[in-house]
Parts: sequence; structure tokens; C-alpha cells
Amino acid sequence: MTETQTDTLAGQGTLSAELMRMIHGYRISQIVAALAQLGIPDELADRRRSSDELATATDADPDALARLLRAAATIGLLDEHQQDFFTLTKLGALLRTDVPGSLRDAAIAIAGPGQYRPWERLLDAVRSGRSPAAAALGRDLWDYYRDHPEEGNRFVRTMSWVSNSGLDELLASYDTSAFRRIVDVGGAGGELIAAILTRNGDASGVLFELPAVIERARGSSLVQQLDGRVELIVGDFLDEVPDGGDLYLLKQILLNWDDEHAQRILRNCHCAAPPRSKLLVIEWLLPSQPQLSGVHLLNLNMLVMLGGKQRSAEEYRGLLEATGYRVEQTILTGASAYPWSIIEATRV
Repeated sequence: MTETQTDTLAGQGTLSAELMRMIHGYRISQIVAALAQLGIPDELADRRRSSDELATATDADPDALARLLRAAATIGLLDEHQQDFFTLTKLGALLRTDVPGSLRDAAIAIAGPGQYRPWERLLDAVRSGRSPAAAALGRDLWDYYRDHPEEGNRFVRTMSWVSNSGLDELLASYDTSAFRRIVDVGGAGGELIAAILTRNGDASGVLFELPAVIERARGSSLVQQLDGRVELIVGDFLDEVPDGGDLYLLKQILLNWDDEHAQRILRNCHCAAPPRSKLLVIEWLLPSQPQLSGVHLLNLNMLVMLGGKQRSAEEYRGLLEATGYRVEQTILTGASAYPWSIIEATRV
């Protein structure tokens, strides 16, 4: 065998190993989720423990748990210092419940049935162009989470973490100080509107959400600290939007919907907004030219889970102009692994 042939075979072996890691990816996500569900990272916080001790603490089978712990060590979540004794790595520590930026909820929610079962039907989604979530779950995603509140709450907390990542950089990228009535359409727990009003002491705000979300926000310390400056309004942005704002916010909303429903939301904003008011569409943007981007993976997720889509700046411009808005600028914040972009539009 020549040196070139040897190098070729070695290269093929490396590629095969890389591809096999991808193929086994779903198993890795389940290992991470199981470790988080059992509370192993909390049990190992700042101390070394044996697998038998951990089995007793988590009510797990000793042999099966030892296998899980070694698998978790293989992927970098734990260290095994001597046979059957384990500690957390810095990576594994992110699964603790008591650390800033904990990803425990994300690990459990994303590997849970509400997300996992629709992804089993990815091929159906690609062939049909429609979300398979309802078929996989027996109802649409939001009804599924309503019927499984513990799983749903984990997902909501995960999405809140995602939405709030890079929030300081986002707010530093656009000056809201000139606005006096700011309407956050579909603003979830109110983190964005609270952050804006905290920085802008002369403004008042509206958090517009579905009944269950408003009920949760009502007891939120974020809302209570604003001392009456934010109004909580129940409604559905597919039907109408509160009027009278000089700034409207749509953060991570339009990606959940196909073009028809996205235009419907934008028209409702247009109907409610006075002339020359501003609208900020805050999303992760697809690249306009062919290039590697994690947003392509998110785009596929939107197809599978909700039938929505990530869009490019040009696609958002088309939606906005079709619904009576003029795009003024697009700002890339540069925050987080998936940098937020702000599309500023004027109601004409």
C-alpha cells in the first residue's frame, strides 16, 4: 500500500468517526437529559461522590446509573477520578439548578416528547412542507404543552432563556429613549418591555399576551417593580393589537408563522399604530447569500415544530412593505451565538 493510499484510508476513518458522532447525536441528547432529570449535577455540586451514593440519592439502579455516568464522562459532562467516583466538569455544571444561565430546563425540554416526537417525522415534514407536530403529538404543540404543564413550563423557561440571551447588547443597539408608549406584542413574561422601561423612565408600556401568559406575568417581580408603568392586556395578535403605541415590538414572533399569518400579525399592528410610529421586528436572520449558519438549523426546526420559518432581511422587507410599513434600517447586534437583528420599520 502506498503512502497516499494509507493517508486516504486514514482520512476516511476520521470522516467516518465524525459522521458516526452525528448519527449518534440523539443518544447524546438523551444522556444529557437523563443526567439533568436525575439531578446528578446538583448531587455533585462541589464534591466527589461514588456511583453507589448517587444511585441511592436518585433512586436509580446502581449498575444502570454507573453506565450513564461513564457515558456522561465520555461526552465531557463528568470526570471519573477513580473507579466509580465522579465530579462535575465546567460543562456539566451548566446543568445545575442553582447556577446563572442553567441549561437544565433546556436539556430536559428539548429531549422531551413535545420536541422529540415531531422530529422523528422530519422526513414527513420535508416531503409535505408541513409541520408533523400535530400528527406526532395528537394535538398541536401548544395544546400538548397545556395538557402537559410540567413539560410546557420547562419549554417556556427555555424559550425565555433563549429570548433573553444577549438582551443587554440588543438594547444597546437601538435607542428607545424618544418613545413614550411601547407595546410589546406577544412579549411572553415581559422581560423585554421591563428592560426597556427600566432604561427609559419617562415611558409606559403594554404587555400583550394570551390569558395564561398574562396571569403568570402578573405575579412577576419584573412587572411589579415597574410600579404601574406597564399595562397587562389579554388578547390574540391574530385578531387585534392594542392601539396608540409610538413603538411596537415583535420579538421572536413572526418566525413561528407562515407568510400568510405573519402578514396578518403585521396588518393588525398597522391598524393599531398611528402614522409614523415605529415597529421593531427582532429575529435571527437567514443569510442572504449561501453560507454556513446555525440559523439554517433553526429554520428546519420551525418547519418541524410549527410550520413557521426563519427569514432573510429581504424576506422581512417584503412582508413589511406588503403590510404598509417602510423599512428604515437593519441592525445586527452581534450578541450571542445566534445574533439578534433589529429591523426598524415606519408605519406609513
